[in-house]
Amino acid sequence: MQPIVGTMNPERLQDIAKASEVKLTREEWYELYRVAGGNKLP
Repeated sequence: MQPIVGTMNPERLQDIAKASEVKLTREEWYELYRVAGGNKLP
């Protein structure tokens, strides 16, 4: 996945980049994917 951040503000970009440090389990990732727009998984 690649985010589209919509900012050129260096401070905001640094804050957004910190999100890459978040570690999710496979279950957490699938749950976020599922609820983020009604995505259905098998």
